[in-house]
Amino acid sequence: MSEPSGEAPDVGARQQFAKSFGASTSWSSVQPKVRVRVIAGVTAVVVAGGAAIGFGMLDKPSKTPKTSAVDAARSTGISSAAASSAARASASATAATATTDASAGRSGQGATRPQTSLAASSPVGQRLAVVRDGAGHAYAFALSGARTVVYASQSSTGPLGWSAFQTVPGSPSDVVSAPAAVADQDGHPEILARTANGQIVDGWRTASGGWSWDGAVTGGALPGTPTGDPGVILRADGTVAVFCRLSSGAVLTTAQAAANGTTGWTDWTSLGGGLAGNPVPFQDPDGDVDVFGRSGAGTLVADFEHGGAWAGWSTIGTGPNDLAYDPAPAADADGLGEVFVTTRSGTVDSAWGNGGRTWSWQTPTASGALGSAIASSPSPVSWTDGHLEVFARLADGRLAHTWENQPNAITAWAAWGLLPGAPSGYPAGFRNADGVPEVLAYTTGSHIELDYWLGTAWSSPALIGGTL
Repeated sequence: MSEPSGEAPDVGARQQFAKSFGASTSWSSVQPKVRVRVIAGVTAVVVAGGAAIGFGMLDKPSKTPKTSAVDAARSTGISSAAASSAARASASATAATATTDASAGRSGQGATRPQTSLAASSPVGQRLAVVRDGAGHAYAFALSGARTVVYASQSSTGPLGWSAFQTVPGSPSDVVSAPAAVADQDGHPEILARTANGQIVDGWRTASGGWSWDGAVTGGALPGTPTGDPGVILRADGTVAVFCRLSSGAVLTTAQAAANGTTGWTDWTSLGGGLAGNPVPFQDPDGDVDVFGRSGAGTLVADFEHGGAWAGWSTIGTGPNDLAYDPAPAADADGLGEVFVTTRSGTVDSAWGNGGRTWSWQTPTASGALGSAIASSPSPVSWTDGHLEVFARLADGRLAHTWENQPNAITAWAAWGLLPGAPSGYPAGFRNADGVPEVLAYTTGSHIELDYWLGTAWSSPALIGGTL
């Protein structure tokens, strides 16, 4: 797989590529992941010269120092992301016009492009949750206008096999948060959401292909009033852990008593804290869970688990104090974490940990004048060679992106560019089982639009049908 060049791809070649997508030998084989990194707010890096770098210390065991140069030995067989910024920014292209196959065996609702209009809802600011099951099929979950959880799924691993959105059978009808999703140890998608009566409920895909829902994950109400969206992660021991914020700003967590959720949940445990946004969990290379958040003072804060104990909340270095959205952690090619944030001024900054204790801040992210501020929680995606790409919504409704020119290239990001599409909600990027990056987002008219990598350029938006 190679990055876009400045030469515009042939439309006929793109159409043929889309039709035979799954058989293309230019894509590296990727093993399905059952662990999902929850991403909510985002983006990162910096151009050399004028970059502000801050350092802070946290009580976290030391880890291998981060490198800023690409390690060729880590390559997975696809091309390096060494294309120039100007060439990459000009690589938007018209999508292939081929229709998609029906989503047989999933929702029973085949879909073609373009799709019919979706039911009216209020998508601005809503998040989508995307997860891949153990077989590599992607599921996208969203909050509907009827306050139920709806989903679409891929009948194949390629980007064109999406079903129409439909209500998850058994979904509560009083959901008041965006859903969170993860694949459990067996690879089955699991959904968490907050309801109007102050509970966090969960549902999951059964082995027989149906759906099942529990009541509250602890069998009762939380010890306080929950607010915002829950966060969820699969821990190293195979259990799913859930995090939520109370109206006081404190963070609570609970976990499955055993892997795959057959024996209930533990009691809620308070981590304290004073968050102004949602808790965002992330699994670090040690297998521990780190939880990031936006404090009431507008700074990036985190609590780190180590050996089953929590260290307590700490501010991450000397970063910005005007965060507008939730942070977004992502793993680089070395496996170490980078945390991306968006500020109230509409810029994006990042922090990365060197050795796990020293954190470096880079401001701003990437160069490039977009003519509009970032106005969403953007979303980072890791390509199969390990380099990161970031998507974000602009205040004027356009879709922007930037990317590392090399894996681990923390100071060598391309200038911001634009993709086709007009998102009205937060973009949700992911990599499907074929290794192909895709990005989903709410758009005008209460649709969900899809952009995906064609091999030489990004597609034009395709609309996924169904009722939201």
